[in-house]
Amino acid sequence: MLIGFLALGYFETRSEPETFSVPQAARMLDTMRAAMHDKNVDGIMRYIDERSDTRLAGITPGQLRALLANFFRQAGEIDANYSNLQVTSGTDDTFIDFDVTIKNGLSTTDATDYTGHVTLHARRVQVPRLFGMFHAMEWRIVQGTTTGPQLDGFGD
Repeated sequence: MLIGFLALGYFETRSEPETFSVPQAARMLDTMRAAMHDKNVDGIMRYIDERSDTRLAGITPGQLRALLANFFRQAGEIDANYSNLQVTSGTDDTFIDFDVTIKNGLSTTDATDYTGHVTLHARRVQVPRLFGMFHAMEWRIVQGTTTGPQLDGFGD
């Protein structure tokens, strides 16, 4: 029984993801939007490759994790929305473009905390599965740029 489970796990993790589609990008962004609303840092970070060369608007994944945790501690109800989603996809690299607006419910005005156009570069990377026994190829965000304010002051 255990051997069958391990064999199934191995073959499940070996499947290569197809090219990244607009519906996949929308599901990813919807999950990240829900994670913002729930103030769930890990729900956002699960899509980001946490290697040392990953940069999102000039900051590392570790810096982004700390920035989000700080923002979530200080924020009221968070409303994050995206629009104008476009995906340019290849077999190993994908570019996801969209506009984003983030509002903090604690604000005494209808001010927007963050707005801008975002471009995410996603790549298929090996991700450990079953406690590192197997690896699967999954899409992860490796770079990101925005026309919005610099992220180092987000949430202040």
